Amino acid sequence: MVYEQFARWEEDGTWAWLLDQAQVRNDSVGAVEWTASVDSTIN
Repeated sequence: MVYEQFARWEEDGTWAWLLDQAQVRNDSVGAVEWTASVDSTIN
């Protein structure tokens, strides 16, 4: 039953929406530090 609910939420975009909402709210109060990282192990 838990997996079925998880799968429904994944299919209908609920998880993506929740992540977007958390990122927008946290970014608006300055709680997110946006950084870029480059890995040079393969040149």
